[in-house]
Amino acid sequence: DVRASRCAARFADEGLSATTALAASADGKWLAIGSASGVVNVYQAPALVNTEAPRAVPAKALLNLATQVTTLEFNHSSEVLALASRSKKSALRLVHLPSLSVYPNWPTVKTPLRYPQCVAFSAKSEYIAMGNDRGNALLYRMHHFADAAAAEEGAAAV
Repeated sequence: DVRASRCAARFADEGLSATTALAASADGKWLAIGSASGVVNVYQAPALVNTEAPRAVPAKALLNLATQVTTLEFNHSSEVLALASRSKKSALRLVHLPSLSVYPNWPTVKTPLRYPQCVAFSAKSEYIAMGNDRGNALLYRMHHFADAAAAEEGAAAV
C-alpha cells in the first residue's frame, strides 16, 4: 500500500530459484514472476493480497523457456503476456491469459528474432515490438487487436 507506506502482502514464490523478472498487469488481476531456471509463475493478484499463507500457489507455472527469464510484459488489456530470455535464440513466447495457454503458432522457426533483449506492446496492442542483440527493433502486427481497434475507431466515427 503506497499511501500507507506498508507492504500489502508477502509470500514465497512456489518452486522457483532466483527471481529474475517481475511484471504486474495494468488491471491488477495478474502477477508474473520469472526465474533463473526459465519457469514463469503466473498468479491471480487479488488472491495474493487476501491470503495469510506464506506460500502462494500459482494459477499456472509456464515451463516454455529453458534459460533465465529476462523479460515479462503484459499488453494493455492484460489478455497477453510476453515472456523472453536473452540467453537463447528465439526464446520468446506469448501467453493468452484468460486460458493461461501459450500460443503454439508464434514465433515460428522462421521468425528472425535472434536473442530478444526487450519486448513492448503498442497502446492498444495492435503491435508487438522487440529489440534483439543486433540492435534491431522488430515490429509485428497482432491482427486480433488491430481489428478490434479499427472496429472501435469506426464505431466512434459514426
